[in-house]
Amino acid sequence: MSKQEKKSNSEFNRTLNRSLFSLVLPIAFQNLISAAAIAVDVIMLGVINQSVMSAVSLAGQVTFVLSLFYMGISTGAGILTAQYWGRNDVNVIQRVFSITSIFSLSISIIFFVFSFCFPEVLMRLLTNDTELIYYGKIFLRTVSFSYIAMGLSQVYFSVIKSMENARFSAWISSICLFLNIGLNALCVYVFFPGMPEKAITGVAAATVCAKFVELGCCIIHSIRYSQVKFHLPLKDKINRQLRKDFLKYTIPIQANYFVWGGGLTVATSIIGHVSADMVGNKSIQKNQFICIAFRYCSRRDYIGDKAIGVPYSRPKR
Repeated sequence: MSKQEKKSNSEFNRTLNRSLFSLVLPIAFQNLISAAAIAVDVIMLGVINQSVMSAVSLAGQVTFVLSLFYMGISTGAGILTAQYWGRNDVNVIQRVFSITSIFSLSISIIFFVFSFCFPEVLMRLLTNDTELIYYGKIFLRTVSFSYIAMGLSQVYFSVIKSMENARFSAWISSICLFLNIGLNALCVYVFFPGMPEKAITGVAAATVCAKFVELGCCIIHSIRYSQVKFHLPLKDKINRQLRKDFLKYTIPIQANYFVWGGGLTVATSIIGHVSADMVGNKSIQKNQFICIAFRYCSRRDYIGDKAIGVPYSRPKR
């Protein structure tokens, strides 16, 4: 290899590393904040008593399973977005966003219906302790409303990250996390001290409020600053082809997430049936850390997708 080729490769590697860190650092920060959402609720409610903390920690497993769907859908959307962004084809990116939003919102509605209508059934899958089931179903029934907002905001974040605008999601997630913490503190320390049921409902409502503020910020950003807008997907040949591409690459990714995520959830369920005291100590850390690690790896791949170009043929008009 000549000196000129070595110099060219070195410059390329430096450019790639700069792109990697400028994209990954805000994303890692935003994912850390997103992963902390349920942990904040658990820690705040731990002030009341161990049973409340354990119950909310177990109920958070439903949100964790839902997040596996979001991760798969967002990864598929991000891969397609990054490659079409490399070609500067915003029109197709808009179509990808609309298609993936429908998928994500549909999954969110299913989880909302089950969590709102059958929270006790879901809690019985995670524990046989009647006190944990009682507290957990209170939390689930209220926090289920946040799933609707999360279904849209998570996909929007994924798309704009792949369009090299990762800072916005980090800022909005930070603001909403601090809003959630503030509202939680008011519920636990000011409004409902020593009242477990009301405190759980208040903390869950605070999470719902923070998630809808997050969605509102996404909608405002979409209208005023972004090239990608919220609207229903069109029904034509282009969208049908994009839907096939999306499913082709999302389904294997989704299956991968379910393999390890399902294992973690089953392990937490076993702990919940063995000992209620162990739940609060074991069910937060490992789930959140692995989510961050997997999302970091997926974002690293998007830089490669953009650099390589679109391997899929653009749908014919």
